[in-house]
Amino acid sequence: MTQVAYAAGYSHPSSFSRAVQRRFGTTPSEPRRRGLSDV
Repeated sequence: MTQVAYAAGYSHPSSFSRAVQRRFGTTPSEPRRRGLSDV
């Protein structure tokens, strides 16, 4: 997740995680936990 955050231009992975949660209503790791790794 850290590499994705940096590649997307975020300085801090936690900022990326919050932005994803605001936009999609779920944390970035939640789809993976549910078995939706293609999302």
